[in-house]
Amino acid sequence: PDRTLTWRVLQDHEKQELLFAATEYGIYFSINGGDRWIKLKGNVPIISFRDLAIQKRETDLIGASFGRSFYIFDDYSVLRELSQKQMEEEGTLFSVRKAWWYIPRSHLGFGDRPKGTQGHSHYTAPNPPFGAVFTYHLSSDLQSKKDIRQGREKTSNEKNNDVDFPGWDVVEAERRELGPKILMVVKDNNGNVIRRIDAPGKKGFHRVSWDLRYPSPMAVRLGNNNYTRSGFMVAPGTFTVSMYKQVDGQITQLSGSQEFQVVQLREGALATDSPKQVAKFWRKFENVSRIGSAVQISLDNTLNRVEGMRTALAQSKADVGDLDTRLHNLRMKLLDLDEALNGNRSKRGPGEKNNPTVGSRMFVVNRVLEFSTYGPTTTAKENLAIAEEQLDTIQEKIGKNQKALASMGRELMKSGAPWVEGEALPKNR
Repeated sequence: PDRTLTWRVLQDHEKQELLFAATEYGIYFSINGGDRWIKLKGNVPIISFRDLAIQKRETDLIGASFGRSFYIFDDYSVLRELSQKQMEEEGTLFSVRKAWWYIPRSHLGFGDRPKGTQGHSHYTAPNPPFGAVFTYHLSSDLQSKKDIRQGREKTSNEKNNDVDFPGWDVVEAERRELGPKILMVVKDNNGNVIRRIDAPGKKGFHRVSWDLRYPSPMAVRLGNNNYTRSGFMVAPGTFTVSMYKQVDGQITQLSGSQEFQVVQLREGALATDSPKQVAKFWRKFENVSRIGSAVQISLDNTLNRVEGMRTALAQSKADVGDLDTRLHNLRMKLLDLDEALNGNRSKRGPGEKNNPTVGSRMFVVNRVLEFSTYGPTTTAKENLAIAEEQLDTIQEKIGKNQKALASMGRELMKSGAPWVEGEALPKNR
């Protein structure tokens, strides 16, 4: 712009038409040799940038501001692929650089506390996202039915035209519609889906990262929508990512798929299994975790049903004796299964040691696998095998007890007891 001091102009080392300019009021780039300049935003304040540098190995752009620190644009290679035609397309998924395969670790802290307890005197700066980073561009916002209607109404208001009520059917359809979103789908080289990642649907450039992990195998409790866990990592190899839009339940692919590599950062100092063998054990652990978490939720729900049936029995016209005893015995059997899964709860309260349980064995295996890409230890293999065998036994016993509980539920209904959640719906005749 006019009256803007330019302190530094830099040329990309691969595409000569790509230029960068450090100015008094921010950083600009040009993809056509300087004929048109576009301002880089991305949370950069409007300040004076006095110098620029390119880290060629990582294709990072570094800007030195006047008294306001350094700013780094990680992997600006996406700008080499820009064109006027591409910017006008509905959506573009750009090429993905290789992702390093390792398990991140911090000696101070994780997440929103990278400094641990060191305080502000200990300097830290954010790293680039771990894993595979996907960059994409949308030429316009993804809009729901409500967004489209409100856009029309806004235009009518600006023209001082009347805005009519759309009708209750339209309002109800808007209420039922799920919000539009972008969906990234990662597949392995055999075409198997590895992960689905939700992404923003607003106009402009966006970046989302995949942490190189499978989705969480843990069972989902009804009513719990805050599900942010993930499984263990994939093995190094070749993967593809595709971008889709989901609007009003309709899925449409945007742009072409991009292939990328997941590469082992370094080999360990000790002899170990190959990454593929390690990942194979991770998949086995995930499968046992899937079963174990399902068994736990099923057992919890069955115990809740027993408590509900005790309440219903108290409100029934059943004779005292038989049903009371059977329900009590069933409850005790289920509590024995709970102890096999989780240990003696009375001991857990004050921290007394329990005998090994399914839960404790799975915890041991998880701790062995969680922070290392080395192969599973003998302890991990043995604990997983024992936990798997015990889970099979517990699952079989839960199934038998659930059948007995369903039978008692039918007897309770015949005796005039209230309906209990989880039982078959009562019939009118």
